[in-house]
Amino acid sequence: SWNNVSLSSPMLGMVDMSLVPMSIADEVNVFCGSASMQKSETAIGGVVEINTRPMWNRCVSAKIVSSVASFHTFDNMAQVRAGTEKFQSVTKFYDTRSRNDFKFKNSDIAGGGIQKRENADYRMMGAIQELYFRTTERSFLSLKFWWQNYDRGVPGLTTNESGLLNNKNRQDGNSFVSSLSYRLYTDKSKLDISVGDNYQLQNYLSQSYISGVGFYKIVNSDTKANSLYTTANYSYAFNDRLEISARLKYNFHTVASFDSITRNGYDTVRHDYGALVSLFGEPFKRFRCGVTLRQEFYDKSVCPFLPSLFLEYNFRHRWFVRSSLSKNYSVPTLNDLFYVPGGNPDLVPETAYVADISVGKKYNSLNGKFSISAEAGANYSHVKNWIMWCPTNRGYWQPINLEKVVAYGA
Repeated sequence: SWNNVSLSSPMLGMVDMSLVPMSIADEVNVFCGSASMQKSETAIGGVVEINTRPMWNRCVSAKIVSSVASFHTFDNMAQVRAGTEKFQSVTKFYDTRSRNDFKFKNSDIAGGGIQKRENADYRMMGAIQELYFRTTERSFLSLKFWWQNYDRGVPGLTTNESGLLNNKNRQDGNSFVSSLSYRLYTDKSKLDISVGDNYQLQNYLSQSYISGVGFYKIVNSDTKANSLYTTANYSYAFNDRLEISARLKYNFHTVASFDSITRNGYDTVRHDYGALVSLFGEPFKRFRCGVTLRQEFYDKSVCPFLPSLFLEYNFRHRWFVRSSLSKNYSVPTLNDLFYVPGGNPDLVPETAYVADISVGKKYNSLNGKFSISAEAGANYSHVKNWIMWCPTNRGYWQPINLEKVVAYGA
């Protein structure tokens, strides 16, 4: 997510992180396993949260950051920040491009030898405008806008022996992400209200070369996807050892996808909304625990009740142990249900049971200015009705539900 606006595509249910430049972020948080349930409704594995923050001081500053890397890769970013104690403006521009023409040994075909990667180039450029208004000493309003344009090649399979002219694939698009949020906080409580929109335009073009004719279009697919996100969060600390929080949300998604060559596509909408309540406390010294209760709805369907439990104990000498148990639920994406050809409207949602435990130690510097923690852990997940795309005898892929998938690691 970017400033409480999910970047996940409602068609795919995931984010292409190669299209998210990290230079635009002031803060990056990673939530794994059960912890992701506090931030997202559909992420069984985890969540990456990208935020930008104001600096409430009177200043005018600018910076330019440029870098050069291998394979003709160039990154440039410029930022201008200006404001006072009650108003802040941040403007950012960036441009990233690369030929990405690295050499590799192709062992997938006979006599492949050393080859140079073709049609792997990319270009990405964009702009961000952030405006912050301090309405009172304990509240502020923010408005943020992010535009991005990209164009990239989609490399062919290393088993392709016919060269670049066969199935040359390109993808380009524009995205427009906006966020309006209001925050009010007191000594014991905090209220966050946000409205965001993620509008995506994308074209996928696949061509093959025919001698005497030129490039012939095989696929020319255009997609418009728009997602509206509204969220209200409230938290209240009874004291230093007990805090309760609640969240309400409503999301609305529209997708229109059409291939002008095959004349296939789909146009659909989805509503999802829900509520979450969590209670975290320290019942006795060095022991913290918490419980989260969540209920989700999508369209006219009611999701199962989703609880989570979190435990943490801090030993002497800064050692600690953490553990969590949770149940999660993920509905099929719109492509899973309606993609032509291959969409499967008979899919059922995934249900996951996740557990993890970890042991670690915190290290503080002598001057107290920074701290480092080292942590090792193990995780286990049991997923029912896992959705996976599989080849069919009809010449295309189709998603199916797998009865059970178990994953574990350390």
